[in-house]
Parts: sequence; C-alpha cells; structure tokens
Amino acid sequence: MIPTVFLSRWAVAMVVALAMAGCQSLETPSSRVRSYDLGAAESTVPMPNYLISTVTLSAPAWLRTTAMQYRMSDEDPRERRAYRDHRWVAPPGELIGARLQRDFAAEGRCRMELSLEEFVQDFSSPQESAGVMTVRASLGPDGDGSAQLHRRFAFRVPAGRPDAPAGVEALVRAVGQLSVEIRVWVDQPDARGLCQRS
Repeated sequence: MIPTVFLSRWAVAMVVALAMAGCQSLETPSSRVRSYDLGAAESTVPMPNYLISTVTLSAPAWLRTTAMQYRMSDEDPRERRAYRDHRWVAPPGELIGARLQRDFAAEGRCRMELSLEEFVQDFSSPQESAGVMTVRASLGPDGDGSAQLHRRFAFRVPAGRPDAPAGVEALVRAVGQLSVEIRVWVDQPDARGLCQRS
C-alpha cells in the first residue's frame, strides 16, 4: 500500500507540472522582427531630356545601419531611438541610392552626387508622426569637378498612424517625392545647359 504522504506529494507535483504546461501553452510567441524595403513602385514622371550617367549617395555614420530610427520631439528632440522589432533590409542610404540609380542612371553625360542628412520618423506628439528626410544634391558633367549645381531637398510626410509601419509608408512616400523633384530639377534650363556641355 502506497503511503498517503507519498500520494499527496505526487498529486501536488502533478498539479504543478500540469499548471506549468498550461502556462507554457498560453505564452504569447516572441515578437517577429519585420524588415522593410522601399517597395517596387514605379514613378509616372517622364525621364528628363537628357540622362545621368551615375548616381552616388553617401550617409553619415548614424544612418549606415539597418535600424529603423525615430525621434520623440515632444519629449527630447535631440534623442534618437530605434524600434526593437522593425528594421530596414539595408541601410537607408543604400536603399535610396539603389532606387535613384534605377530611376535615373543611363548612358548620359552628367553625374549626380547625393548626401543623405536625415531619414527618421519624427513624433510631434504620442499620436502624430511624420517621415522626415533631408538630402543634399550636386549635379555636374562627367569629368568636370568644378562646374556643379547644388540643391537641398527636405520632406516631412505625415504618417497615418503612430507606429513603425506607418513611418515606413511615410518615408517611402518621401523617397518617391524626392525622385519626382529631382526629375523636375535636372530638366531645368541651367541643368540641361550644364550637362550638355561638350
């Protein structure tokens, strides 16, 4: 005959084991890291009257990372933060450079050099945010480093929701706007004259 004390200890152990198993089955799965690119949207703006031979883009050290960064301007506008479970598939400079290279580069006589200065989701309040991007651009004929045009492009595109996916959508739209504005810029008479020099 099994002692009552042994049975009670065995029963308690079984109850604890079953409870632990039940808790494990109800645990929420660990969050999945989501990775984003700029999508495959095509611009409807026609190519400029002349073509660009090369497009290069540089970025500062803090943007040479796949982290998706944001700023809570209402709390501390100097602090940059990064989402834990949301990433870019490559550093933003690489993504934007590849997009613009695809949009513009061909057999042309001009080169375009871009410098990415800002690429962040900025929260003006806990419920309102926008994708912020700033780019400096220079345009000049191949082989002539002195003759250049310069322009700064700045975008603040509202995000529909105060979360990371909405920030991605806003920044993707900002990149699309950059492509459109560059097309308009390089088709102006001063740019055409500069890049059509023999």
